[in-house]
Amino acid sequence: MKYKELLVYSDGSYNRKHMSGTYAFIMIDGETEGIIINESGDVPANLTKSIWQIASELYAVRELLIRTLEKNLMDIYKKITIHVDYEGIKQWYERKWKIKNLQVGSLIHDIRELASMLKAYGTSIEFIKVSAHSGDKYNDIVDKMCNEQYYAEDNKNDKI
Repeated sequence: MKYKELLVYSDGSYNRKHMSGTYAFIMIDGETEGIIINESGDVPANLTKSIWQIASELYAVRELLIRTLEKNLMDIYKKITIHVDYEGIKQWYERKWKIKNLQVGSLIHDIRELASMLKAYGTSIEFIKVSAHSGDKYNDIVDKMCNEQYYAEDNKNDKI
């Protein structure tokens, strides 16, 4: 069996009006460019209280690693390249930046633990920093997915 690369784009957003965060990610087969999974959702409020946007960005990575394990994608993909538009994720994950916030530390711990589980299956993980709002097709898609999550919440709240 030929092992392939999984390309992932993730994003997080915090909306001060809603006082809530959203996350999104899209997983793409590196060979066919077919979409494997796309997901967006709300970030638990207790995570966004003090680190707003950062919590949402980290939560997106945490969730995509959980989905990778749940769907056994590590059986097919032996390299996962995660594209993020927030530099801190890469720097904290690689231990190049000191973690100064308990919530950041907790989320990075989860990300490292999940990555360790994937590594046990022979799957490597690499983070690549991409520029936000720069015309990167998939980064723009996950950014839009995050924003649409707020509109979905507005529509749900309007019906209550």
